[in-house]
Amino acid sequence: MSIGIAKMDQQRTIILELRAETAEGDRGCAQLKYPSQHPQYDAILAHVGELSPGQWIEVEPWPDEMYVA
Repeated sequence: MSIGIAKMDQQRTIILELRAETAEGDRGCAQLKYPSQHPQYDAILAHVGELSPGQWIEVEPWPDEMYVA
């Protein structure tokens, strides 16, 4: 199940475009940007998988015990 996409720009910034929906039908979306110097950059890249500039990939949910900000 995909929760959105991850893409990488030419400066190697990871851009997450994520979405969520509750059982009650509430919906939300967010765009998060992680430049290569961000402290969580490596963890984000490890989660989404191999990604190159100009490429995009679907994002799987994170484990419940993990928080990404």
